[in-house]
Amino acid sequence: MSDGQATATSLDPLQVVALLRRQWITIVVVAALAAAAGYGWSTLQTPMYRSSAVITVSSIIGNDGAPAAVSKGTVAAQIDILEAETTQTRVADQIGQPVQATFAPGRADTSNIRISGISSEPERAALIANTYTEVFADIRLESDLGRNAQTTSVIQERLDEVTAELVAAGRDPSGDPNPFDPQPVTPAVAELLTLQRTYQQQLVVLGDQARFISQGRVSVLDPATVPSTPYAPTTTRNITIAVLIGALLGVGLVYTRERFDETIKGTEALTEATDGLPLLGVIPVDPNWGPETETHLAAIEAPMSPMAEAFRSLRASLQFVRLDEPARIVQITSALPGAGKTTTAGNLGITASRAGQRVLLIDLDLRRPRLHRFFALSNDRGFTTLLLDPDARADTIAVSDQLPGLSILTSGPRPSDPSELLDSTRSRALIVDLAKDYDLVILDCTPVLGVSDPLVVSSMADAALLVVRSGSTTKGEVRSALELLGKVNAPMVGTIANAVDTRSSSYGYGYGYGYDYGYGYDADTPTAHDSQTT
Repeated sequence: MSDGQATATSLDPLQVVALLRRQWITIVVVAALAAAAGYGWSTLQTPMYRSSAVITVSSIIGNDGAPAAVSKGTVAAQIDILEAETTQTRVADQIGQPVQATFAPGRADTSNIRISGISSEPERAALIANTYTEVFADIRLESDLGRNAQTTSVIQERLDEVTAELVAAGRDPSGDPNPFDPQPVTPAVAELLTLQRTYQQQLVVLGDQARFISQGRVSVLDPATVPSTPYAPTTTRNITIAVLIGALLGVGLVYTRERFDETIKGTEALTEATDGLPLLGVIPVDPNWGPETETHLAAIEAPMSPMAEAFRSLRASLQFVRLDEPARIVQITSALPGAGKTTTAGNLGITASRAGQRVLLIDLDLRRPRLHRFFALSNDRGFTTLLLDPDARADTIAVSDQLPGLSILTSGPRPSDPSELLDSTRSRALIVDLAKDYDLVILDCTPVLGVSDPLVVSSMADAALLVVRSGSTTKGEVRSALELLGKVNAPMVGTIANAVDTRSSSYGYGYGYGYDYGYGYDADTPTAHDSQTT
């Protein structure tokens, strides 16, 4: 699978949960920053006040003398009048700009309308709402009276026309029939008389409407009052929304970073980067690990811990990588500094010695030696000392009092050219000669990328292990290191995943230890310092 395909692969639900557990601090920080931004934005906003008046528009009397029914269309028409530019202009003429208001219908079965005035001043918010109420009542009155007068005028004209036709037909203009009139009522006259009565009745209704309209169709149910608190900004709501958005952004950031992160975090990614090289050990993260200046050897400090158990499993795996002839000289290196190769070498040596093997730990990192710090030893004498004086073994190789099967050879004084020194015939002969007295020799070497030291040392080893730090070492670094080691035919037998968060499902190696010992320190357990002698 290519890098692009691996990157595009979706995470399964367990991986997503594990990812969120690992990166919860990032999500919380992003959400907190969003909350602070929401609060800051709210405090910068001008407080806005809203005051509402509730009015109702009475139904006009219909032509049949009964009130007209109230419908959604009727209320919507009133709101259209309120929203009209003409209405806003009249309100602004009375109280001045700016004028901001909203209008909303009441319940579906009523003709109520809520008029809300909005302003940065509470008194003005109430003034806007009440002024809209007054202006709307005036506009409604003018409109209704005008429409009534226009309709009355049209009906009166039609009545006058009918009356004139009756007079022309020799009938009484009042329209009342004369019972003693010998002239019969023709159909045309009967129709004129019917129209006359109809128009007269309509004029009566229109007169009633005019009187009803004059009383005012708009009633104020609740006048607007001065609000005591602003309605915006709603700081609590803004912060809540900001936190939710921030949390989503945090999750998106974590997921995106995970998708495009090249660091090794799982067995599949490590196997892919190493082209199927066996994974011999998964070392859980050490909760006691601090700065690089600190040193911890779990195999001594917490022998029943999951971390110590992981090194025992590593030792067992190492025994089976070469069934025909067990590896006696093992090189441990990494791609870059900080992967934990010295920690691995020290714990592996302790574990192997406790299993009954005679073990020699040699610090061949002649540039930045650290093995002596793990065992509280002096580095005044070491490997470089033996190169000059092979007979000084007794004074140079440290042997543990508590673990007599474990010996440590520090790097010694730093040479001017470590690569040239390691590539010498004398160095190779010394390693071979030392290996005769031990069952297992562990060589702690410099990282591969940057110097040629580990490439030189690989020719002296029976087996080479590459330590990969979870969440730190990248696929590219692993590939580059293996490519360089492959060019010198280094005896690579496997990799070690170090500092693994075993809560994550990304490492399915089976290290779900059932121990509950933690990392407590037992006074009877030998420490790295008092278990060694120089």
